[in-house]
Amino acid sequence: GIIIAYFLNPIVNAVSQFLKVPRDHASLVILCFFIGLVFLILAISGPILYREISDLISNAPVYLQKIKTLVEVQSENMQRKLGLSVPTDLGQILDQNMQAAAGVATQLLTGIVLGGHIVINFLTVAIITPIVAYFIMKEWNKIVFKIRSLLPREYKSTIIDLIQQ
Repeated sequence: GIIIAYFLNPIVNAVSQFLKVPRDHASLVILCFFIGLVFLILAISGPILYREISDLISNAPVYLQKIKTLVEVQSENMQRKLGLSVPTDLGQILDQNMQAAAGVATQLLTGIVLGGHIVINFLTVAIITPIVAYFIMKEWNKIVFKIRSLLPREYKSTIIDLIQQ
């Protein structure tokens, strides 16, 4: 909430000064536009991201096979250049490990998709963050004034100059 308020504060200042509206009204309007923009971005990118992740999961065996082939070729080249011989079958080892890794990845993604606590956490953040951002934007000038009053007088101008950079 604080980071959102920090980035939206200049817009709130401009709107409240230009339109001569109270800061709390400007904060609410700007925050509503920001939330709408975030939901619009999520609505557009969500289905695309879902499709890409689904494609990645369905094509994972093909990708793993390509990786296996590449590792085998590079291993053979390295053995030939260095004059070494590896007694074990590298392909068999890679097959076993890739199958195990694919199984773990599938279980992980299934758990993430089915995990209800993630939805609850997201909703909690989605509700609390805008409320915090609104009140911080509304009281931004008072917060800045209070923080400036807490700075040591002899270093106050230096600290303010460094912060503004």
